[in-house]
Amino acid sequence: MTRQTLALLLDSAPLNWTSQEDRHLKLCQALSDRDVKPVLVFSEPLREEFQARFRNTGAKLESIDYGEGCLHRIPEAFQYSR
Repeated sequence: MTRQTLALLLDSAPLNWTSQEDRHLKLCQALSDRDVKPVLVFSEPLREEFQARFRNTGAKLESIDYGEGCLHRIPEAFQYSR
């Protein structure tokens, strides 16, 4: 059986770690614990320290420029769920 993947499109790229990132981190850990690969798609690359925290849970990180609108990037986002 192929490992499932869940891609989350987030329209942000936080500059500071907040409770929102804590929730995303816990979600990533819970998904990984259930053998689901989390993929977080941010609007731009995160700071290296944030990337390390998420990657330690098994999450994959990607970024998409939403400058042309989110719908324009849906095909690109789907490639991350493979």
